[in-house]
Amino acid sequence: MHRCFFDISSEKFVKRLSTVKKSIALLVNFCISSVFVILSSGSLLTSKQLIVRKMDGLQHRRERKSSMAPLSPCPIPDISDDELVSISVRDLNRTLKSRGLNREEVVRMKQRRRTLKNRGYAASCRIKRIEQKDVLETEKSHEWVELETMHEDNEQCRKDIANWKNKYKALLQFAAHNDIPIPPELEGC
Repeated sequence: MHRCFFDISSEKFVKRLSTVKKSIALLVNFCISSVFVILSSGSLLTSKQLIVRKMDGLQHRRERKSSMAPLSPCPIPDISDDELVSISVRDLNRTLKSRGLNREEVVRMKQRRRTLKNRGYAASCRIKRIEQKDVLETEKSHEWVELETMHEDNEQCRKDIANWKNKYKALLQFAAHNDIPIPPELEGC
């Protein structure tokens, strides 16, 4: 089992752990792996340095996401995003045609619908992946507990076997010392 020691008293380290969930996930990931990592450049990093690098990457991704432009306003204000995603293509086409939108607005509406649907698919995939990861981690922990129990049982069996062998040897010595005949099938054991 690897042990991770972190200097959490440093102000820079504490500031970077912005959310408990992310920090716990990072700590678990790094504690499961080894304490040191060798980069492709050959330099050696401690887990703390890796966490700082990982948090820098998360911050960069967060900044990049926040800089992305939001969806353009909906050309049809009385259709909400939820309705746009849930409406069938046939009904959407009929609605757009009945509203008399020009080709550019129709294309924008369909692109908006596709973007919203893709976001929904991505969110559901993320949730499913996290749930599967949780299930697998739970199974893994149960397997580790079971493996540890088996190791303890094996160790107990080894001790029992050694104890029985010692008792058998003592009985053989007692029999030899007191001239007690031993059946031939028991002498070779």
